[in-house]
Amino acid sequence: MRWIESRTLISYNEAGKPVRRIGAQIGVTERKQAEQALAERNTHLELAHKAARVGSYTYDVSAGMMRFSRPGNVTYGLSERALEISAQQWSARVHRDVSSDFAPSTFVRSKNGGLNSSASFALSGLAERSGG
Repeated sequence: MRWIESRTLISYNEAGKPVRRIGAQIGVTERKQAEQALAERNTHLELAHKAARVGSYTYDVSAGMMRFSRPGNVTYGLSERALEISAQQWSARVHRDVSSDFAPSTFVRSKNGGLNSSASFALSGLAERSGG
């Protein structure tokens, strides 16, 4: 199967009547295949995270927002609908007696120039969940 994206520009005269149509067809099969493969990979990754009870998150530094995977919500005691919270809201949940373990000094520069961190911390105000 081949996927084609069609784009059309229509020119009109002063009376509003179409007088010219210019079109282009673009082959997008490879893009559609990549999108499908990515969607399948994301589904598998979410299932693996759920089975292992492991979550993931991304942090938008400029917006100060954290976005969690659905399995991550269980770990952090968030509802499944609350996929995004501010970093300030998240930081407020770190238990004050252990918050010093999660300091900027825990971040180290990796070989490829990125920052890595590893920290243990406790979150306060969470109800214990049992089973799984």
